[in-house]
Amino acid sequence: MALKAKLFKRKPPKWVANAGAAKRLDARPMIARGEEPLRPLIDLAEGIAAGETLIVEAPFDPAPLRRMLSHMGFEDHAEELAPGHWRIHFRRRAAAEAEAAANGAKAARIWSEAEVWHIDVRGLEPPEPMHAIISLIETPAVGGPVIVHHEREPVYLYPELAERGWRWAQIAGEPGEVRLRLDRDEEAE
Repeated sequence: MALKAKLFKRKPPKWVANAGAAKRLDARPMIARGEEPLRPLIDLAEGIAAGETLIVEAPFDPAPLRRMLSHMGFEDHAEELAPGHWRIHFRRRAAAEAEAAANGAKAARIWSEAEVWHIDVRGLEPPEPMHAIISLIETPAVGGPVIVHHEREPVYLYPELAERGWRWAQIAGEPGEVRLRLDRDEEAE
């Protein structure tokens, strides 16, 4: 427990103090009403430009959200202000795609359309596609369906999905694309 406390008491990066006119979302009232804040958070995050900041107030440390936004090009800093009150600063990295390309790495692209989540992992080196997909489906608000855009059949992903109670089916995609539809297996719950 002491180690966890030390991890979250680390000194904030300079960009946190220089957040300026950050966009904000307090997820605590939404969660208290039983509403799911993920879609408004993702919509807000998609409008954040390079170098801009988003501040999220939450009743807990939203680690899956932090991983998801990391794949969208954000860095973050979380701090527990009081029991049941976390403040998470997200900053979109400047030229995240250029940095990733320079390092030989890419990030998964995540978006939602008409109540369906999409994740494009094409161009990622194994095991990054599997990590990104698992991170997305382990996010509490993502109950399915999820459309995966891949460049090869992810045979090592299938046992991981089954273990987590998800089923999959290959669906039509673009030429050279392996497209999967993932759905939570209702019988497994």
